[in-house]
Amino acid sequence: MSTHPDLEIHELDPFDDASLDAWHHAYAVAETFELGDAATAWQLEEVRAMMQRRGTQAWLGGWSAVVGGEVVGAGWMRTPLLHNLELAEVAVHVVPDHRRRGIGSADAAVFEAGLAPHAHPLFE
Repeated sequence: MSTHPDLEIHELDPFDDASLDAWHHAYAVAETFELGDAATAWQLEEVRAMMQRRGTQAWLGGWSAVVGGEVVGAGWMRTPLLHNLELAEVAVHVVPDHRRRGIGSADAAVFEAGLAPHAHPLFE
């Protein structure tokens, strides 16, 4: 596994339309690649509503993996704020043309390193 030398991981601003659109595009391409018409990827406006909502029950954040100015990976994490505080939902998606190069691992390392404001020690 080799990593792109110009790989950058950026925290997603869900209020920046261009950033969210690029993040969602990478997510949707990766999510639907193997499953085609059977895939059930979240639609852009559903993701926008979830990401922009600052609820009291859970925190949700995302990260973009960028190579050469193009978003090639999308990661997100959801952590509960009331119960089961030791848990977190984590998903990492990499567009097919950029897989097997360490991008997903680099995105996941953001979570493991505790860079997310609400990171927990156990990921499921």
